[in-house]
Amino acid sequence: MRFVSVLAAVAIVCGALLLRFSLVNGSMENWMPVQMPLPTEAASNIDSGFHLESAGRFQLQIETTATASERALHRETTEIPVSLTMTISGPGDFRLDRQVTRMEPSQWARATDTYTAVGADDVFVLPRSGDYEIEIHVRRPLPLFAARGGVIRLERLGPSTYGLVYVVARFVAYACFVFAASVVLFIGTRSRKSVVP
Repeated sequence: MRFVSVLAAVAIVCGALLLRFSLVNGSMENWMPVQMPLPTEAASNIDSGFHLESAGRFQLQIETTATASERALHRETTEIPVSLTMTISGPGDFRLDRQVTRMEPSQWARATDTYTAVGADDVFVLPRSGDYEIEIHVRRPLPLFAARGGVIRLERLGPSTYGLVYVVARFVAYACFVFAASVVLFIGTRSRKSVVP
């Protein structure tokens, strides 16, 4: 009986860890940790802090609104010139500096277009979990985004199977909780039977 009780306790601990893993690492804040307004005037800066639960590979993006005709025009554009400097600092004296000179349309929605930085350093690694600071400096005006505005984003890159991993982890966590509850009920039933005269 003692072994069964220990097994139930282990199942609860494993379930809690798996549930935390799926909820925290699969959260929007971990996959798109930065969303802040884009300054469009020359020599303007914006900065923000963010937290990562896990290391990963990221890309800089700008999301902007557009009319239907503008979206059609943008989709024909392979890339657009920009003039941005991105600086990210983080745990353990980590520092990353990037010059962004080109972006290309990568995603389209009903009312928005998303542009992604392109170039040799378009994908970068944030090496560990922890607190980071990002600063964007606009060196020259950004006419494409000036009229409609834009939102700066960092988007995590990962295999499509990552989503399945989190779903499976959540399912196993709930299975552990069900198993632990069943064991508790079983022990309680056995205890009541043992005291019946």
